[in-house]
Amino acid sequence: MGVFLTIFLVFVGAILLLLLLLAVLPVRYEVKMDYQPGAFCAEGSTGLWRVFGAVFKVEPGENKFCFSIAGIPLSSKKGKDDKERGEPKKKKSSKFSLSKGLGALTDRLFRDQVFCLGKDIIAIIKPQTLLVDGRIGFSEPHYTAWLMASTEAFRGFCPNEVIQLEPVWDEEYIEMHVRVAGSFILVVILIRVIRFFLNRSVRTRIKLLRAETV
Repeated sequence: MGVFLTIFLVFVGAILLLLLLLAVLPVRYEVKMDYQPGAFCAEGSTGLWRVFGAVFKVEPGENKFCFSIAGIPLSSKKGKDDKERGEPKKKKSSKFSLSKGLGALTDRLFRDQVFCLGKDIIAIIKPQTLLVDGRIGFSEPHYTAWLMASTEAFRGFCPNEVIQLEPVWDEEYIEMHVRVAGSFILVVILIRVIRFFLNRSVRTRIKLLRAETV
C-alpha cells in the first residue's frame, strides 16, 4: 500500500511541477506569412523551452497542425478547405448576441477595464521581432498614401523592427512577407485576467449580461 501511495504522490508531484513550469517558463512563438498574387502561405510555431511545441501551416487547399514533445511529433492533423469539406454545419443559435456584448461597453467603467485588459495583454505578448517586406498598392492612390503614412504608427512597436514597404501607385497589387516572433509568460497573463474578473464593476456587468440572456 505504501509503495502505491508513494508512486501516486510522485506522479501527482510531477504533474504539479509540469503545470508550474508551463506557467512560469517563457513561451516562444514565431509566425511567418507570405502572400503573392494567386498564392498565400502561413506557418507558425510555438514552444516551451524546447520541450513542448506546436507547429501549424496553412496553404491553399490544405491545413496542417502538429504537436510535439522534445522534438518528437505526437499528433498531426490535416484539414481541407471549405469546398472539399462541403457545406458547413449550421450552428445552434445562442442567447448571447454580439449587440448585447457591445452594449455592455456603454458602461464607462466596464469599457475602461476591457480596454485596459486588452492593452496589458498586447504589452505582454507583443513581439520582439517584426519584419515586414513587400510591395502594395490599391486601386485608389490616396488609399495607398494613407497606408504608407499609417505604417509610421508601428515605428518603435518592438525592439527588432524592420518595415520596408514599396508603394505601387499605378495598379492594385499586393506582395507581402511578414515575420513575427516573441515570447511571453503564461502566468503573467493569467494573473492579469484574474484581476480583471475580480474587479467589482466587471463582475456586476457580467451578472447583468447573464440576467439578460436568461
